This record gives sequence, C-alpha cells and structure tokens, in this order.
Amino acid sequence: IVLACVTGELHLLPLYGSAFHFIHWGYRVTILGVNTPPEALKQSVQRLKPSAVGISITCPKSIEETRGRLPKYIEACHGLPLILGGTGITHFMNELDRNDVILANGSPQEVKALFEARMARGIIAHKKS
Repeated sequence: IVLACVTGELHLLPLYGSAFHFIHWGYRVTILGVNTPPEALKQSVQRLKPSAVGISITCPKSIEETRGRLPKYIEACHGLPLILGGTGITHFMNELDRNDVILANGSPQEVKALFEARMARGIIAHKKS
C-alpha cells in the first residue's frame, strides 16, 4: 500500500497512524510523505505496483486547489483501491464516487471492512473524461 498526503498537506502523523493500522493488518506499506503531487503518486504507483493507495487530507493549504486535483489523484491510482482519509475529507464527500473511493471516516475496524471489500473487487477501469 502506498500512502501519501495531497499537495499542500503537511500533517504527517495521521499518515503514520494509517500506516501502523495497515501494517498491523498484514500489509506492506510505503510512505511517500507530505505534499505529494498527483504526478509523483502516479510515478510511484507505476514503479512500486502497490495493491492499494491511501491519501491523507487533514488540513490542506487550499481546499479549492485540493478539490481541483482530486481527479488527478484518483487517475494516478490506475483503478487501484483508494482510501481517502483525514479530517479534511469532509470538504469533498459529496463529490466522490463511493464505488471508487473508500472514505476512511469511521473506526479502524469499519475502514478495514470497507477496504477489504473494495480489495476483493480488484482494479476498476476508469472512463476518460
């Protein structure tokens, strides 16, 4: 699983918390860190070939810029399961397709159940806009 923070996001501790949960659940985790642009995430996904991607949005520098970049982050995942977490996700919940994105806004056990159900569906082919 590759974990990263969106561009303008500098809060790393929530990302580490997520990493600890995934490691505890038996997954191998690579942390890209804070302020990760969609292009860097895309390159990492292509190079590392993870089974899923987690993106943290706690308190980004700009809500509107993050909103504009979200489609690029989703595209960078190449149809892999995407977990979107952090207190900042509340700004984007109405815009996200729940079939494509796992919103990690529940307990760790709830997130794990959603994640494992999504993992069972495999890669989703995205339509080009």
